[in-house]
Amino acid sequence: MIKSLAINIEKNYKKFFAASLAVMVIGLVIFMVMGFNLGIDFKGGTNFEIGFDQPVDSAAIGEALKPFDLSADIISIGGDGKGVIIKTVKEVDGDTRKAIFEILKNQFGATGDLANGVKKISPTIGAESLKSALWSVMIAAIGMLIYITLRFEWKFAVAA
Repeated sequence: MIKSLAINIEKNYKKFFAASLAVMVIGLVIFMVMGFNLGIDFKGGTNFEIGFDQPVDSAAIGEALKPFDLSADIISIGGDGKGVIIKTVKEVDGDTRKAIFEILKNQFGATGDLANGVKKISPTIGAESLKSALWSVMIAAIGMLIYITLRFEWKFAVAA
């Protein structure tokens, strides 16, 4: 059985407003202290997409790439485990790319052409993506507020 729960919102509006304000202030303080934790899509960097003959372990690839100090995220793709995406926020030059591919080829059986599997993402493109993302969030929030205002009575819409 579900017990009926009656909350008098109008009577306790100050408490609810204070709680909402506290959550927003805490979020703002955390944002100001820590800032955005942006990934390769926004900061720029290098993205490797590499296929293998056999299934590979992401942790083993990470160990093999430690000498390059990439601080990379390694993501297994495909249900068979024969594909890997390596994302790093560092710019990787041509010689380092070749060395990385040689290690992956010799130790894990990497296949394909390295030139087709490497994407360099510039910080300019990342800044444009960030700007677009922020605009999208603002437009979505405004759209939701307009919908709530039209759908519900005015005093409930303002509270929402």
